[in-house]
Amino acid sequence: MNRNLLSAKKMAQFVASGYLRLECMVPKVQGLIRSLVGPNPLYNHHGPHITPTCQLRGPDTHQDSVIDFREDYFDIQLSLFADDTPDEMGRTLLMPRMHFRNVQTSEITVYQHMRGKVWATCPAGTIYVWNTRVWHGARCNHTDTDHDRYMYKLCLNSTSPQVRYFDTSDLDDPAIGDILNTHHGWEGNEHRYKLMQRVKLWRFVSGQPDYDLGERFLRRIEYNPQFAAV
Repeated sequence: MNRNLLSAKKMAQFVASGYLRLECMVPKVQGLIRSLVGPNPLYNHHGPHITPTCQLRGPDTHQDSVIDFREDYFDIQLSLFADDTPDEMGRTLLMPRMHFRNVQTSEITVYQHMRGKVWATCPAGTIYVWNTRVWHGARCNHTDTDHDRYMYKLCLNSTSPQVRYFDTSDLDDPAIGDILNTHHGWEGNEHRYKLMQRVKLWRFVSGQPDYDLGERFLRRIEYNPQFAAV
């Protein structure tokens, strides 16, 4: 198996949280892309994101993929931080698990102090890869010298079903269930409903249509005694 492919546990983490942080991954980016969107992905767009020195800005939390309501398929964005990005340089904000909650682009602009948020504070060469539906935004660059913050973004679309393109050698690892069941801090009483959404996506990408977790929530709503008795 290709060593550069994501493991099943890493893929489960992507399904549960909507993003992965990977350091020193530039030489292995081909395997990363194949694991998530398969071979021959479709180029969507790219561009540099720059937060100049001393730029103070209000919250701009938003969601890019506002028209994508597909239940199984997903697009990815790769964010490459070519320079060291400490706290004061305007870290990118990511909100884990928000890839299951669609909004209208910038209607979430005012949100910034959210429980479970992730700041992209990282060394040079770090790549964050994330589901395009994840809520995100840039922040202030408080440095007072020539330290503009650069982040290069690449968006890719899949051209084939995103099923088992990752390394499946650990597909039966019990730890996968724990990963899918991750609490991100903000879900509260909604956690079980969000868990059901994760399980649905995991069923698809892992090629396991009967996979379930916890109190077997999906099985309970899918079971119909009327048809079972036939």
